[in-house]
Amino acid sequence: MGSSKGNSTELLRDKLREIVGASTNWRDHVQAMEERKALQSLLAKKQEDLPPRRMKDSYIEVLLPLGSEPQLREKYLNVYNNTISPDCDIKLTGHVSWVGKTSMEVKMHMLQLHDGIYVPVLDATFVMVARDPENRRPAFVNPLVPEGPEEESLFKQGELNKLRRVEFSTASLLKMAPTAEERKIIHDIFLNTLDTNTVSFRSRILPPNSVWMEDAKLKGLEICHPQLFDRNLNGFFPGGSRPYVIAVDDIMFQRPVEIGSLLFLSSQVGLFSSLCYMG
Repeated sequence: MGSSKGNSTELLRDKLREIVGASTNWRDHVQAMEERKALQSLLAKKQEDLPPRRMKDSYIEVLLPLGSEPQLREKYLNVYNNTISPDCDIKLTGHVSWVGKTSMEVKMHMLQLHDGIYVPVLDATFVMVARDPENRRPAFVNPLVPEGPEEESLFKQGELNKLRRVEFSTASLLKMAPTAEERKIIHDIFLNTLDTNTVSFRSRILPPNSVWMEDAKLKGLEICHPQLFDRNLNGFFPGGSRPYVIAVDDIMFQRPVEIGSLLFLSSQVGLFSSLCYMG
């Protein structure tokens, strides 16, 4: 075991396990799920029954001492173009920045020590939903009271993000038809690949330097083991060359995944431009 400073991430994980009542093995998890049923009576019937909280109440930070403890560097590989150095300490900070009735936003920032100063290198926003002890329905969360202009700005941004998520959900192709602009793009692509010498929709011509979307698919099956993933013999998981990430869109988890589940993962390139791929 390393020093308590070096194990700060492990200590934080243990603290989170204690707060949420998470189990460290599958047998304890089954027993804990039965015991959680008794907690139903402690749930608030409405949000007004819960005491307000401040952003600083949820603030927490974790230190990754890559500079002072070299043995930790093996766990954190360098990224492309040396944006994040593998031999300088990293500090992770986070706090709740917005809450609704049953959902919340959590801001997380990553800073790295350069010349005695922690410089921001990454930030992320997580949307979380509170659930009852049996994970069957939403549960109310404590209201959040912003203090000062900076916190009020963060809270307003959270409200805007909520409206954006609602708008994005209602604009889904599962609910709404494509817009006129989207239909025109699809029709233009169709015309550019149509064989004018025939009258069949199935007779298509691939434009130069192009790939059919059907050939840009990748599928795989993963088994959700309870242990942590490790790198394979090639030093990567699951292996291959390093992906070059330009941007990451919203990632949404629709429902929890039980241990022992089989995950069927599928992806494909949906749009290509000179700047980015979108799948």
